[in-house]
Amino acid sequence: MSDEVVFSPVVQTQRLDILSDDGRIVAILGAASGTPGLAFHDKQGEVRLFLTLDSDGNPSISLANKGKQVRLMMFMAQSDGTPHLNLLSSAGVPILALSLRPDGSPDIVLTDQASETRIGLSVSSDGGSVLTLPATGRDDGVVISMSREGEGGVMVASAEGRLRASLGVDEHGAARLDLNDERGRGSAIVGVAEDGSPGLQLCSRGEAVFFAP
Repeated sequence: MSDEVVFSPVVQTQRLDILSDDGRIVAILGAASGTPGLAFHDKQGEVRLFLTLDSDGNPSISLANKGKQVRLMMFMAQSDGTPHLNLLSSAGVPILALSLRPDGSPDIVLTDQASETRIGLSVSSDGGSVLTLPATGRDDGVVISMSREGEGGVMVASAEGRLRASLGVDEHGAARLDLNDERGRGSAIVGVAEDGSPGLQLCSRGEAVFFAP
């Protein structure tokens, strides 16, 4: 009988438990429901870090606190494979979300405990930036934008979602303020051209009734 020891380069199993010196499970590598996952445990046996792939092969990482609450998640979206980073409240509600669009431009969204978006910040693929302060239950409210060429603007909507005021400056330095009525129709326009000359237009029910100069 030969005393030669044969080592196999491959180990096959459905679950692998990693133990500490005192016999505690500190990590588990498995493939539940056909998808691989790796869980790291603390001294109390609670999972604090979890890495996995979903059924489409998209990876995700979850970090939990001592109360077993996931407070940070990083993942690739199933729809388009874009990366996302979410910070969660103690109630498990995402309150800060950082992501990249398919074109590589970033988005940041801050929400309240009711999952209502309170602040949105984005940069478009052409270098323009937009800051949004939505009203409760709506996507609009106050929108501040700036193009890469230096065209800036502010838009303010009513509780009904109608545009009530807008202020803008174009790339040449001309400025314009528009004020609308409750139906969103133009009521007053104040402007200053790039040469510094002012202008005023007043409207009634959307129709111009006064010009100056």
